[in-house]
Amino acid sequence: SVPLINSIFAGFMDELIIFVTLLAVIMHHIRKNGRNATVLQGIWYGASFGTGFSVYQVCQIALSGYLSDGRAGVFMWKLISQSLLSVGGHIAWSSICGGALSVIVTEVGVIRSYDFGKMCASAVLFPIIMQILWELPYASWGLYGFSVKNVIIALISLWVVNIFMHRGIREAIIARNEEAARSAHQESSHKTEEIHS
Repeated sequence: SVPLINSIFAGFMDELIIFVTLLAVIMHHIRKNGRNATVLQGIWYGASFGTGFSVYQVCQIALSGYLSDGRAGVFMWKLISQSLLSVGGHIAWSSICGGALSVIVTEVGVIRSYDFGKMCASAVLFPIIMQILWELPYASWGLYGFSVKNVIIALISLWVVNIFMHRGIREAIIARNEEAARSAHQESSHKTEEIHS
């Protein structure tokens, strides 16, 4: 019961800190640039924060493994295995959260369907749920230092990142085409005015 409560608390606090930091950064981006952050920018911000957080956490896990065992080989393998898993862990979760926040903070423009809005709201909760499942002490059997449960969670997380990236790329293409159409329309209007004058 105590490990379960600790896992839930640790997962919630980790992701809450990243969530609040990302929200502050995206709001600053909007104020500084005078325009909304795109999905891809949110993913980039999230990946940056997730990477920094993962470096700290991986070093902490590897060092605690070394201090408990005392062998350099254990330290290096923990470092490698945890680094590989972190790509589908904090880096993926923060990317999802950043992409979702960039859409939720944006009032108009990027959200083009109700389904995508629902997906973004769910994506803010997704990292918290994944982190709690990651930390749970149950079903943690593994192979060569890789927890099977965590590998499955990492693959699911990377799949969700892929969905967000595809949507972000699609939105960027739509925005670019709309901008090009506006520019072409303004140019043709300007030429028409010159002809009439």
